[in-house]
Amino acid sequence: MMNRFFYLFAVILVIVFSCRKNNTNTDTSAKLNFSTDSIAFDTVFSRFDSNNAPLSSTRILKIYNPYNSSIYTDIRLLGGQASVYRINIDGIATDHISQYKIAPKDSFYLFVQVTPKITDISNPLFVEDSILFSTNGNDQKIHLVAWGQDAHYLRDSVLDYNAVWSDKSKPYVIWNSILVSPGKKLTINKGVKVCSHVGSHIYVQGTLEMLGSASEPVVLQGDRIERNLDDVPNQWWGVRFLPGAKDNLINYSVIKNAVVGVEIDSITVNTPTPNLAMSNTVIRTMSSSCISAYSAKATFTNCAFFDAGQLPVFLQYGGDYNFTYCTIANPHCINFQSNYQSFYAGNADYNITDAAGTIIKIIPSTLKCVLVNSVIYGQSSNDEEFAIYDGGRPANITLGINNCAIKTKTTSLNANGNLLNLEPKFKDMCKFNYQLDSLSPLMNKGFNLSGIVDIDILGKTRDTTPCIGAYERN
Repeated sequence: MMNRFFYLFAVILVIVFSCRKNNTNTDTSAKLNFSTDSIAFDTVFSRFDSNNAPLSSTRILKIYNPYNSSIYTDIRLLGGQASVYRINIDGIATDHISQYKIAPKDSFYLFVQVTPKITDISNPLFVEDSILFSTNGNDQKIHLVAWGQDAHYLRDSVLDYNAVWSDKSKPYVIWNSILVSPGKKLTINKGVKVCSHVGSHIYVQGTLEMLGSASEPVVLQGDRIERNLDDVPNQWWGVRFLPGAKDNLINYSVIKNAVVGVEIDSITVNTPTPNLAMSNTVIRTMSSSCISAYSAKATFTNCAFFDAGQLPVFLQYGGDYNFTYCTIANPHCINFQSNYQSFYAGNADYNITDAAGTIIKIIPSTLKCVLVNSVIYGQSSNDEEFAIYDGGRPANITLGINNCAIKTKTTSLNANGNLLNLEPKFKDMCKFNYQLDSLSPLMNKGFNLSGIVDIDILGKTRDTTPCIGAYERN
């Protein structure tokens, strides 16, 4: 009986081990399947710090075992440790792994990033590598391609000198913010691109000049410059003018992909010139607002503010503001479904409190707001895109609203050449095209400002019967 049992047990072991052996695919013609045969990156900034190198986006490769048996593969990044690429194999960061088992009909993920090395070459440099899969002696490659871009790096930088940025071939990349010191000026010339890392500010306590042109604007954006991230907000914080900043000028510029595009922080209005003069500038794709200002003095001419998570324009604690030929809009077809107005100006008094939250001083606010030849439009659910809050001091408010197109329930604005609740007929808000369609009711309805503002945001000449908004249609 014992011999028969032993014999039966031996037979079972042979069958089990035989099945295990046969369950591994050793066919030299076997091939893996891949979700793609190549992985490409848009332009990625070069490495400037071994611990804080700019990161590309992560590309994902899915690898399939199409067989009914397990298969083993060797995976190798051909450039090895010296490669500008980095791979992570199903959670394992390595450049090589041997005999990686893939269960029958199973799959796994491989993640790829790239951090090109500094080359001191102005133009983007093509960098490539491959991932080799060796399966039963059968080799397959996944090609890796990217463009690496050198840059001027500023990290935790205080500009306590007068700086001029003029290099159009290499972007200026900001990590952990910069500060323009009091009494100092940062000048950014036409065609320059400034890219800021997540969470970074451009703080200004002195003076900032952004001097773009119609054909070569200054561009401020996040440091993730892949094309698929162009319309993504919240990539950096924005420009913040601190108390004491003065004589700031922004002309022909594009500011995008931040939290707050431009924040003018608690600056006294008792100055003969604006704290900020902005013209011919687009601010878009902000998770909060395009313009936020507190007790400031600023002018905006031929500007377009749109695509904000909250309000494109938010003004608080009074101030002195002038909007001329501006397009202010918040579509609901791109990033956000906001129920905020597109334009808000508040005149609440500013309360100074102690550590316990007790008010120890009240500073009364005064609001002056002039809008001429400007359009305010949006798609909020309450059909109100324009709001003025008097803070209980209506006598402290001076408004001048003329020849504007506004979506509003405030019927008293139906005067002084204003157009209320008309569809502006922009060419395509969802593609950031705020030029006017040929059937737009805003055509030729502006107030003639010849000799004061003679061109539009694109440098096009305005005629004597101008259009409302930043874009002229002749």
